[in-house]
Amino acid sequence: MANLTWTISASVGTVEQDSPTLSDAQMDRFLDWLVYAYPQLDGNGDPLPVNNAVKAAAFKDWADAAWAGTKANVLNWEKNEAAQVARDGIGDIV
Repeated sequence: MANLTWTISASVGTVEQDSPTLSDAQMDRFLDWLVYAYPQLDGNGDPLPVNNAVKAAAFKDWADAAWAGTKANVLNWEKNEAAQVARDGIGDIV
């Protein structure tokens, strides 16, 4: 059995969130997908043999991509909020 755990430490404190408990078979499925979605390549561009280091590197690439997507969502939300404030600040021409 396994869990994926996210830990966020910030000035307001530390929050930890676990995924649902995954069976070994479910974790294997997740790791197989990670290696497929985030292949680790040698200098010639060929996939490296799958081992724990390759799985860990694929997991890191997935986490980096998750952060990049979250960051893009935050920036998009901030831009939309700022645009709405600007629109709301435009008064009528009398």
